[in-house]
Amino acid sequence: MHAVFKYNPNFHDVVKVDEGSYNSCRVPNGAPRYKSGNEHIRIPHCKTDACKSFFICSVAAHCNDGMKVAIATE
Repeated sequence: MHAVFKYNPNFHDVVKVDEGSYNSCRVPNGAPRYKSGNEHIRIPHCKTDACKSFFICSVAAHCNDGMKVAIATE
């Protein structure tokens, strides 16, 4: 499964983070950052609640304003 993110790269990005960073809207060192505006990111498939993927926009206060998504697979 893949998540597709389409956005204007002049104003946004996509950063894959852990749950704590998702909740706090902080980007940890070394977090994968995507900037093309057309991302196809593989989402792991598993059968536990531990299989969630978290993404935020790190530009300005976008994450704090709600520009973030958590994806769970079953």
